[in-house]
Amino acid sequence: KASGTLADRAYLYVDDAVDMLLNVLLYGQRAVYNIGGHDGWSCSIGELAGRIAQKTGVEAFVRLGETGLEGAPSDARVNIDRYADEFHLPAFTHLDQGLDHTIEAFRELIAAQ
Repeated sequence: KASGTLADRAYLYVDDAVDMLLNVLLYGQRAVYNIGGHDGWSCSIGELAGRIAQKTGVEAFVRLGETGLEGAPSDARVNIDRYADEFHLPAFTHLDQGLDHTIEAFRELIAAQ
């Protein structure tokens, strides 16, 4: 079940996050950077739950409220312009491709047990 599903969030595949963090740690010229996903690949928690359900063959139960999760921002994306200005944006892993990799890794882990 997922609640508070109305806010858009930009998702970032872990390999992309590690690449960005290493750039900042090794070559960063400033003290503070935002690390985050590509705005073009944002979706709500409800939409993410639906994608995962479709890819795994399970049923998703998404409870939508009128305002989403109380106190949560309606847009939970970060501004990564400082990072982009200094390092240029990486070729981000598409959300669906990242989900495919993650689901496959979990399936392999479960099969090995």
